[in-house]
Amino acid sequence: MAPHLTAIARDLRLTSRERDSKLGGEIAFAFFLLGAPCAVAVGALADARSRVKLFAWCLVLGSAPNVFALWIVSYDQLFWLRALTGIAVGGAAPLTYSLCGDLFPPSERTRVSAATGVSMSFGIVLGQAISGFVGTKYGWRAPFVVVALPGIVTALMMMFYAEEPERGGMEEEYVATGESFEEEGGAQARERSERENLVESPGRTHGSTPPPRGGGRFYGDVAAFWRKVVGIVTVKTVAMFLAQGISGCVPWSMINTFFNDYLAQDKGLGVPASTTLMITFAAGAMTSTVFSGWYGQRLYNQNAQKVSVFMGSSAILGVAPAAYLILADYRPGSTADLVGKSSVAFLAGFVSSCVGVNIRAMLLNVLHPLNRGTAFSFFMLTDDLGKGLGPMIVAQFINVLGREKAFLVSVLFWIPCGLILLATAFTILGDLKSASSRYKAERAEISADERLE
Repeated sequence: MAPHLTAIARDLRLTSRERDSKLGGEIAFAFFLLGAPCAVAVGALADARSRVKLFAWCLVLGSAPNVFALWIVSYDQLFWLRALTGIAVGGAAPLTYSLCGDLFPPSERTRVSAATGVSMSFGIVLGQAISGFVGTKYGWRAPFVVVALPGIVTALMMMFYAEEPERGGMEEEYVATGESFEEEGGAQARERSERENLVESPGRTHGSTPPPRGGGRFYGDVAAFWRKVVGIVTVKTVAMFLAQGISGCVPWSMINTFFNDYLAQDKGLGVPASTTLMITFAAGAMTSTVFSGWYGQRLYNQNAQKVSVFMGSSAILGVAPAAYLILADYRPGSTADLVGKSSVAFLAGFVSSCVGVNIRAMLLNVLHPLNRGTAFSFFMLTDDLGKGLGPMIVAQFINVLGREKAFLVSVLFWIPCGLILLATAFTILGDLKSASSRYKAERAEISADERLE
């Protein structure tokens, strides 16, 4: 939708004010409307059910509604079509990273997160290109159908050919600083590890009390899930990762939802030129994902604290080139000006995208394998799905300040995001060791039970 907000508004008889509040704010909230509960539900199921099958169904339910975009004639129809698409957005991410955590060891997870991030960035580039160029020629509805079909095909391939990996099969002892568990203080680390309460694997409970049945079992499951959630959010690094997403989603919401149309209409570039500039931004993000994934893994293998410093600094530095693109004067039709602005857009995409690839890998490493689906569902609520609430915040800024000032205020939200990431340098080492010790203790308990049996 981003390149065609104005065209969609005219087609559906919306005013310029409604263009930003409805197409920019409310439609993005539609993603959150179904995506948020879907993320939580799928995240919880991912810790106990087949993630491959869940992933396939999320893709089918999220992609299929886009085919019906050809028959949209009202705003309400568009709203609910985008809401249904939120199923894929909400469900796919926690499943993706839960699977990655069991396919690759900690020493490779940042690179794997980079590969996943490259795919996402390439999807953004391809999506902007399809929407900007195909939509300009065939109308704004056509790109919806074009992007729906590959999703459905991928879902069928996942359903019939992909295999489920073993949970926890790739865990390694924490070695990021070369320090031993005892050097840090075994009792203190064990105390932290107990905070991350787990929903036990099927057939296992602590103690000799049998699991409750019937209605009692339902309430027992709810209580266990609540203990798991509390255990996850009381891990300090996880809590700060969640908090930074609330702030960080605002500038990304502005860029993904409004900025293409802002360049095309307010700055006078037209849709093809503005789409070219946004593709360049996405290309910078994709390049950054490759580089920062490699560099972040190198830093992690030396000392995980360095990754926190790298992420926080990058988030803050990303404000400058993004602010320039918002405030700069543009010369429509000038190739030299477009090349110059595209260079800044590439830099903005590069610097601002150093966080995502590393934070997801770090989150995998501080979590127990049985908690990753649930934890990533909450991460999506505050980070990627936060982009569903972010556009509504930006739309309110626009109503008060106008587009230019509102967008400038939006990118400043990267500063508190960066400060929170910098603060994780003080918590990351302890939480990594706690996760490692908890997993090792549980594996030893399981092995002892198997020997007794």
